[in-house]
Amino acid sequence: MLRSFYRAFLERMYIFGQHRADGTGLTYLRARYLHTTIGRFISHDIWEGNYEQPLSFNAWAYVEGNPIRYIDRTGHSKGAPQPPEPPPILFPPGDPCKGHPNEEECKYYVLDNWNMEKRRPPYIRQWYPSSGIPYADLRDFQQKLHKEENYAQGVVSSEWNGLCGLITVAAILDRPVRTLIIDEYYYGINKLDKKYGNPSWVDGAKLRDFINQLYGDEWDASYRNSPTRYDRNPDSILFRTLGSNKFIMPLVEIVSGSSTNPIGGKVGLTSRTYDGCNNSEGSKLCHWVAITGMSLPWHSDDNSPYNWVRIFNPFDNQEEYYRWKDFREAWHAVTNAYSEVVISPDPEGK
Repeated sequence: MLRSFYRAFLERMYIFGQHRADGTGLTYLRARYLHTTIGRFISHDIWEGNYEQPLSFNAWAYVEGNPIRYIDRTGHSKGAPQPPEPPPILFPPGDPCKGHPNEEECKYYVLDNWNMEKRRPPYIRQWYPSSGIPYADLRDFQQKLHKEENYAQGVVSSEWNGLCGLITVAAILDRPVRTLIIDEYYYGINKLDKKYGNPSWVDGAKLRDFINQLYGDEWDASYRNSPTRYDRNPDSILFRTLGSNKFIMPLVEIVSGSSTNPIGGKVGLTSRTYDGCNNSEGSKLCHWVAITGMSLPWHSDDNSPYNWVRIFNPFDNQEEYYRWKDFREAWHAVTNAYSEVVISPDPEGK
């Protein structure tokens, strides 16, 4: 009985994410069999292929010869792998600073300090992913790269409103900022401004179309404006999205847009009550950033001071850290919803 159980178990093993059908030693890949000993299919693929993907015409290949990046769910064509299932990431009971070599300093920066310096990483055990995105290639006419300096965004243009989105996109796509600005001028002004009737680049739908229509062969962008998306289980949403090599660009409120203010570009709530991003008197200062990481483990109470996010901020062209509670409030305050552009590599190469 036990031997029969193990034989049945082995016959249902998964190889390359696929099912071994029976005791023949062949691996069934949903539409044809693979001989694992010689590493060859015993029959060709009946799918005729796609003219936009020349490698798909090789009827004997598996996922166009790239099993590390793709999987084959149907047995006919490649596809992107499913996002990883998020493991339990609740914070263990107790004080995370207890037993830390610098316990008092840990409590000051994690619990007491509102992170006024923006750039000081809190005492967090782990970040997911472990590293963020590089600085944007933001240069002046002397070819000096400006990063981690007050109002680095102003080097490109003194009219900072709306430029934050393009700088953030440049950092994610790893493109020179000036290249995207030229693309904006020739494509955005001529086509997207006519479509949306809005010269400001804080419009998420406009930013999405800009990415898809100019860089859609490598990237895919979507836009969402949901009033409740991050109100429940934000840890699961963040973990799934970041773990799928996607980038979240939230539209947040900042406390100051002044080049002389040491906390210019700082994400946070203000006393401004007018919801809008038209840069008029009394309106909120709307600003695009990118979430590049989350603290782990994540406390079950989403408002816990131990839950943090790491972001890329184009204002100073640098990495910054914020408590999730404070960041989420500044995110939701702009339009009474979570406005976001999500950018991901396009594995199909449209």
